[in-house]
Amino acid sequence: MQIHEITKRKLSEAGFGAGLATGLTSALSKVGVAAPDASAYQQSSGASDELAAYKANAGLVATMTGTMAKAWAQTVAKYMVQSKDATTGAPVTDIKLLDEPTKHALKQELYKMVNGAIYPRGDYDYNKLGDTSVDTDAIEQADIIKAAITKNLLQIWEQTTKGVKGEALTPLWQGLVRDGIAPAQNFLTFTSRGSADIRKNSSTGKLEIKLPGKPSWEIFNYQDPQHVKVGKENGWIQ
Repeated sequence: MQIHEITKRKLSEAGFGAGLATGLTSALSKVGVAAPDASAYQQSSGASDELAAYKANAGLVATMTGTMAKAWAQTVAKYMVQSKDATTGAPVTDIKLLDEPTKHALKQELYKMVNGAIYPRGDYDYNKLGDTSVDTDAIEQADIIKAAITKNLLQIWEQTTKGVKGEALTPLWQGLVRDGIAPAQNFLTFTSRGSADIRKNSSTGKLEIKLPGKPSWEIFNYQDPQHVKVGKENGWIQ
């Protein structure tokens, strides 16, 4: 299944760029890189072709690919410098020589980077994508996205631990962003809200939520775990 098929349910409603640009800007700011002007990539009001919307955001995807690849290279280099050879006391120069605890910590940095790119507003685990959805089509989309993320993440990690770096990893980063991170951002921005809607009542100023299967809106309850979970996943609360 192609990326434009994965995101087709909501893509033409608001434009792929609307969701991707928001997450991208936050993610890039964390590593000190300015994101492209989001307005340059958003779909025009009359457009309805999902594939055209995706292609219009090629610049955003390319920017994030390069930024994440650079950030990962810097992270690996930092771990290498901080790890000392047991015999000489000098920094480790071969990643294969890192001890297992250090490798584990480095791998967690990779997952943290990807989760932060998908959801920059707080802690997140991409494996939870689609957890609040009740629509079978949305759940299927989420499973495809998660599988793509896992596949590319593991490949990047495997190649990194073999000493592969730089441009040799570019195709893997491209696949991760194109087939995993970008559609995951889009899913969180649009599709997941179809399972539970949240709004601020313009009259009362209070946050309200409408859960699946419920006939009407109800006042958001910060003590209700389900309300809080949906609120965080949709970016309404921290």
